[in-house]
Amino acid sequence: MLNTQQLMLTTSCTASVSENDFEYNIANGIANDNYVIVGAHGFPTDNVDGVRAAYHIRTAVLAAQDALKHPDQWNDAADLFDTLVPMTNPVPGEDTMTINKCVNLSAVADNAPKLAAASRAAAMYYNVSNHSSIDAMHQMATHARVAHPFHIIDAGKINARYHALRCEAAFDDAAAALADDKVESDPHGAAAAYQTAIATAEIAYNLMYGLDKGMVTPELKQLRATAGDRITHTYSATYPSILKQVGTSYQM
Repeated sequence: MLNTQQLMLTTSCTASVSENDFEYNIANGIANDNYVIVGAHGFPTDNVDGVRAAYHIRTAVLAAQDALKHPDQWNDAADLFDTLVPMTNPVPGEDTMTINKCVNLSAVADNAPKLAAASRAAAMYYNVSNHSSIDAMHQMATHARVAHPFHIIDAGKINARYHALRCEAAFDDAAAALADDKVESDPHGAAAAYQTAIATAEIAYNLMYGLDKGMVTPELKQLRATAGDRITHTYSATYPSILKQVGTSYQM
C-alpha cells in the first residue's frame, strides 16, 4: 500500500554546511560562506533566520525519509511537519516538491499540513490493530483526504478497507435485526432496522468495490446476494426510500 510516487521521500536533501557547524561559526564569530545550500536552493548566510528555517524544514524531511525505513517514526515526522510555516522569503523556483533532483524546501513548508496528515495516516496504517477498527480506519481515511495529493500510503486502499469494515458491520446489524425476539416484539421496527442495515451494507459494498475489487470476499458476495433476494421478495416497496435516506447520511 506504500505510495512510491511521493518523490520528496526518496530525493536528496543535503546541506553544504551542517546545521551544527553553521551555528558554531555564528557563536564563535567565524564567517560562514555567503550562501548555504540546503536542499534545492542556496540561502544567504546574512539572513540567519532564513537559513535556520531551511534547516528546520530539512529536519522534517529527513525524519520522514527515516520513517520509510522505520515506520514507528511516522508520528515523529508528522509532529515536525506540524511545526513548519511557509518561508518568510520564499526561494525562487516552481512549486514542485523537487527541483533538479533535490528537495524544494519552500514547497515542503507550503504543504506541511498535508505532509503531516500523510505521515499520520502512515503511522496509523503501520499499526495493524487499526485495520480491524472502523473508527481507526475512518480517522486514517480522513487524514488521507487532508493529505491529497501527497499520499504516503495508497489512499484508495485505506478508504476501501474502511468501507469493507462498514459493510461487514452492517451485515452483522442486519442479521441482528432479524433475531426472533426482535421480530416478534416489534416486527415493523425489525423490518426498518434490517433495511437500514442492508442499505448501509450496499453503499459500503459499492464504494469498496469501486476502490479495490480485491477486498470483496466470497462471504461478502454471498451476503449481498442473499440480502438482495430478501429485499426483492419482501421489502421492494419500502427499501428504495430507505436506501436513498441512508445514502444522504453515510459517513465517508
